[in-house]
This record gives sequence, structure tokens and C-alpha cells, in this order.
Amino acid sequence: MKHNTIMTLRTNRRAGFTLVELVAVVALLELNLTPITPSKALQCFPSLYKLRYPTFLHGDPGIGKSSIVRQFAKRRQLRLIDLRLSTIEAIDLRGLPTIDRDKAETVWIKPEFLPTDESPGILFLDEFTAVEERMQAACLELLLDRRIGKHQIGPNWWIVAAGNLASDGVIIYEMTTTTASRLVHLHVAADVGDWLEWAETNRLHFDVLAYLRAHPQQLTTTEQQSETGHVVGATPRGWERVSEILKENQDSEIRRVLVEGVVGREVANSFFLSVSELSLLPQIDNLMLQTPERAAAMVPSQVEALYGLCYGLPACCHSLEDLLHGLAVWTAITSVQDTLPREEIQTLAVELLLQRAAKLQLFYEFTQHADYSEYLRTRHQPLKPWAAHELRETSIFTDAPTATVA
Repeated sequence: MKHNTIMTLRTNRRAGFTLVELVAVVALLELNLTPITPSKALQCFPSLYKLRYPTFLHGDPGIGKSSIVRQFAKRRQLRLIDLRLSTIEAIDLRGLPTIDRDKAETVWIKPEFLPTDESPGILFLDEFTAVEERMQAACLELLLDRRIGKHQIGPNWWIVAAGNLASDGVIIYEMTTTTASRLVHLHVAADVGDWLEWAETNRLHFDVLAYLRAHPQQLTTTEQQSETGHVVGATPRGWERVSEILKENQDSEIRRVLVEGVVGREVANSFFLSVSELSLLPQIDNLMLQTPERAAAMVPSQVEALYGLCYGLPACCHSLEDLLHGLAVWTAITSVQDTLPREEIQTLAVELLLQRAAKLQLFYEFTQHADYSEYLRTRHQPLKPWAAHELRETSIFTDAPTATVA
């Protein structure tokens, strides 16, 4: 059936099917890759870079394909040339023709974006599937022979390309099998746990973190966006923008308009409903003054409120006494009997307290205290294997920003 569908589309190409309609179905059927998270893709990069294998990143819009490349370049201190193929013509790859009067022949002046030096770097060909076959064919020599005409790419340069999936409702052109066979392909997919770890490290807005912990399915709505025909939908990149909007503007009406413009009306309505529920959470400074049992009774029995407390409480801890009191509060909260995933949320809360302890240089004192040992003895959810040095590097409370992965 898949074969018949493809052949019908190919046969009727002259009868009204556009190129985009044709390749969208074909490409969707042929992407036989297991999706991996952005962090897993980043772990693949060292080997691919060492081997200089040209690599292609497939994925939804806004999940961080280009950010992965930028982060790897920053980590390795590599030069990065970000070339948006949709902004140039095929002839631009070869360079500007001129006349060599001594030899009486046409020569091609090297384009400025083509690296021929020996310094290490990455040539990033973004929006690869947004360009037609003529441009993709022009890239073949670059991918296969690492050269364009007489212009040879430097030996320490790695070529990476990226493009959107056919199912994303964006314009794409089919990659020929000849081009595809020159590349190592990675299908990068959004993963809420992976993205939230990055978001916590980069200190995105409290409301965004709490909302996506409670509603992980809203991290990306690209599939629903394609099905409904809506122009605007949620993406990991969009949620980063929402965080920036919330930090920059305090006007509730303006916030709603701008957030809706980033993630769409339906997701924005859900988000602001969650924010209104978070507002019912008592002042955390006041909670820290109560006994653990009294503090637990003051927290609304709502998932949003519990996740909100996860991110808010560590910031109010400034001493070992505060950290231990925060742990006691969470122990009391977890003891409440209802249908909420309290122990699961407590696991996140304690991990964030551990990060705060590392920031305060109290990690050893906190983890060696009898109260923490008792917590470990009675718990059922596994903690991440944090180490003190890892916590200092990844803490959401650190002053130094971390490279973006979204």
C-alpha cells in the first residue's frame, strides 16, 4: 500500500500534485530512524567529528537542532559557519566567476563562507530540506569530496546539515538517495525530561518549569498543529521565548497576548490557567517559618502547586538549617494520602535541594546529616546519581549561564 501511494503520487505529478505534496508523503515513509533526544545526539558528536563523517539532523522545528551544533562548537572551541541554504542560490556555492586573462579562462572566486584553512571548525548547512533538488545536488560534491570545484575544504572541518521532517507541515523537498547515502542520519526528537534538565540549568521562568512538569505533553504540539491546520503551536524553542517574555513583562494582558503569539491560543489558555493555580501557593518565605506539618497543610492539593513549590523552595534556602527544614516539609507533604504523584514530585524536589546545597557549599554536610539518611532509607523513587562537582556545574542557581540546547 505504501508503494502504491508513492507510485500514484509520482504518476500524477503532472496532473496537479505539487512537489511539496509529493515529497512530504515519500519522505515521511522513508525516515526509518529511531528518534533520539538532543542530549543523546550531542553525545554522538565527538565520534562523528573525529571521523569527519558528514551528518544530517532530522527533527521538528524548534527542538534545538542548530543549538546542538552551536553547543558542541562552543564546548570544543571550534569555529562555526552557519550557512542557511535557503538564503543562497546553487551558483553561490561555487563562487563568483571571473576571467583569468593570463590563462584566457574562467575561474571561480572562493565564496567567503567556504572554509579552506586548517583551523578546526564546523560548516553547518541548515534548512537543507527547504531547498530544491538543484541546490541539494550542488552540495553533493561538498558532502562527498569536501570540495566545490577547485576549492578544497580544510582537513579539520566537519560538515553538519539539518532539516525539518515532512510531517511538520513545513515546505520540504525530498532528499535524493544519492545525497542521503553520503550522510550519517540522526532523528532528533523533543524529550520533556531532557529539555527540563536543560531548562532548570539555564534558569527558565518558574511558571514554565512548573507547567511543563505538570503537562509534559505540551512541550511540543507540532503534530496536533499539522492535524488541525493551526499556524501557531508549542515547541521547545517557543517555551524558551515564553520564559523570556514572563521575565521581561509584568503586565498580565500583554503577557497573555505575547505568549499566545508564541504557543497558540489553546496552549496559552492552559498555561495561564495553570499560572492562576500556582498563584494559590502561599508565600514560600512564610511556609519556611511554619512547622513541616503546618506547611504541608498550607500547600494546595494540586499538581501545579507541588511542582511550583519544587522550584520555589530551594531559592529560599540559605543555610544547612533551611535545607533540612525544606526536606522535612517535603517529607510531610509526601505523607498526605491522595491520588497525586507526591513521592515522584518529592524526588525532583530533593534533587533541587541537593543542587542548592552544592551551590551553598553545603553538599557534604547536607548529605551526611541523619535527616537526609532517614529520607534515603524510607524513599522508593530512585535519585539521580548526583556528584558534588556535577551539581556545581549544572545547578539552576549558578551565576554562569550554560550553552543552549533548545
